[in-house]
Amino acid sequence: MTITELFSIFKSNTRAACPELAPFNESNTDVLDKMMYTSAEIINNTLSEFDNTKTIINDSFQYGYGKSGWYIDLALAFQYGDSLVQGANYDYVYETVRAAGDAAFVIKQAAFELQTNAKLLKVASIDNSGNLIKVPDAEFAAFITYCNARMQVVGDPLTPVTYNPCIIKFTPTIIYDANYDLATLKTNVLAKANEFKNTFPFNGLFYKSGKEGFEDYIVNKVDGIKLCEITAIFMTDASDVTVPVVNRIALPSGYFNYHADVLTALNNSANYSL
Repeated sequence: MTITELFSIFKSNTRAACPELAPFNESNTDVLDKMMYTSAEIINNTLSEFDNTKTIINDSFQYGYGKSGWYIDLALAFQYGDSLVQGANYDYVYETVRAAGDAAFVIKQAAFELQTNAKLLKVASIDNSGNLIKVPDAEFAAFITYCNARMQVVGDPLTPVTYNPCIIKFTPTIIYDANYDLATLKTNVLAKANEFKNTFPFNGLFYKSGKEGFEDYIVNKVDGIKLCEITAIFMTDASDVTVPVVNRIALPSGYFNYHADVLTALNNSANYSL
């Protein structure tokens, strides 16, 4: 409803409710008109604020504010080096949204964890070789500022975190089919071991065996491998704490690299037998 429409309603209602004011002389009419028009402006502004608030609330439901997917989507949308501006709904947005794949998108993986009295947003970047890494200090400082502007909602404060990779170490024993060339098999095993690492779901569990495990992955992905068994499995986290792995383990960093000894062992003929 416009100010003019509100003013017209006030005017007609006032005339109907207060007939004793009639006849309206020019002086009285001018004063009343000004009073009613001012009231119309105030009410119109109040109604506009109600509409804006309704839009913000509806957007909150539509976009899932405060849900894990919302945090992750915003984390991946971070543009390093770009400034935020206040949007129409009082949130902060980028004035220019860059194309997918632009170097400004330094956050390559993100995961949200709801803990007791804490909300963690775990993130990682990549190096020039495409390997996941801890987000560099300058980029991470800018990301924290971005999180404070775009992601703080009612409840426990959000804490962004980034870590160096966990390190997985194990000893492999591999049985292969004699009809296959061992040198080729070793090359293929190394390639699939790296594929397992690179396609590992961020913040997932590292499994020794089973449909999501390393052993089954190698057997299923490399023709000629009849059995793959890994033993003496250890995980070292970003704080240099090393723990044994029985069949599965959570990775505090959200991702992992192999210990150098693992890659050496996977390429060592002594660990392969018929």
